[in-house]
Amino acid sequence: MSGIRVAMHKAYGEKQKIISMPPPKRVYIPLSQHTGKPAIAIVSAGDTVQKGQLIGEAG
Repeated sequence: MSGIRVAMHKAYGEKQKIISMPPPKRVYIPLSQHTGKPAIAIVSAGDTVQKGQLIGEAG
Protein backbone atom coordinates (compact mmCIF):
# COMPACT_ATOMS: atom_id res chain seq x y z
CA MET A 1 0.00 0.00 0.00
CA SER A 2 1.34 3.46 -0.83
CA GLY A 3 0.61 6.94 0.44
CA ILE A 4 0.38 8.38 3.92
CA ARG A 5 -1.62 6.85 6.73
CA VAL A 6 -2.85 9.46 9.16
CA ALA A 7 -3.77 8.36 12.67
CA MET A 8 -7.41 8.88 13.57
CA HIS A 9 -7.84 11.25 16.50
CA LYS A 10 -11.58 11.05 17.08
CA ALA A 11 -11.49 10.68 20.86
CA TYR A 12 -11.54 14.43 21.51
CA GLY A 13 -14.08 15.46 18.88
CA GLU A 14 -16.59 12.65 19.29
CA LYS A 15 -17.45 13.77 22.85
CA GLN A 16 -17.84 17.48 22.06
CA LYS A 17 -21.16 19.21 21.41
CA ILE A 18 -21.70 20.67 17.96
CA ILE A 19 -22.10 24.42 18.25
CA SER A 20 -23.29 27.01 15.76
CA MET A 21 -20.84 29.73 14.88
CA PRO A 22 -21.97 33.29 14.21
CA PRO A 23 -21.61 34.39 10.60
CA PRO A 24 -18.37 36.25 9.87
CA LYS A 25 -18.49 40.02 9.46
CA ARG A 26 -16.44 39.81 6.27
CA VAL A 27 -15.64 37.05 3.78
CA TYR A 28 -13.37 36.87 0.75
CA ILE A 29 -14.68 34.94 -2.24
CA PRO A 30 -12.29 34.73 -5.20
CA LEU A 31 -14.04 34.91 -8.57
CA SER A 32 -11.27 33.12 -10.45
CA GLN A 33 -10.22 29.51 -10.41
CA HIS A 34 -7.19 27.75 -11.79
CA THR A 35 -8.70 27.29 -15.28
CA GLY A 36 -11.04 29.31 -17.43
CA LYS A 37 -11.98 32.96 -17.37
CA PRO A 38 -12.65 34.62 -14.03
CA ALA A 39 -16.25 35.45 -13.20
CA ILE A 40 -17.45 39.03 -13.54
CA ALA A 41 -18.46 40.57 -10.23
CA ILE A 42 -21.98 41.98 -10.15
CA VAL A 43 -21.59 43.43 -6.67
CA SER A 44 -18.97 45.93 -5.57
CA ALA A 45 -16.33 45.51 -2.89
CA GLY A 46 -17.82 46.51 0.44
CA ASP A 47 -21.44 45.80 -0.57
CA THR A 48 -23.61 43.96 1.91
CA VAL A 49 -24.95 40.76 0.34
CA GLN A 50 -27.58 38.33 1.50
CA LYS A 51 -27.44 34.56 1.71
CA GLY A 52 -28.07 33.13 -1.77
CA GLN A 53 -27.55 36.45 -3.54
CA LEU A 54 -25.76 36.25 -6.90
CA ILE A 55 -22.35 37.93 -6.67
CA GLY A 56 -20.82 37.07 -10.05
CA GLU A 57 -21.56 35.77 -13.52
CA ALA A 58 -19.54 33.59 -15.87
CA GLY A 59 -17.00 35.59 -17.90
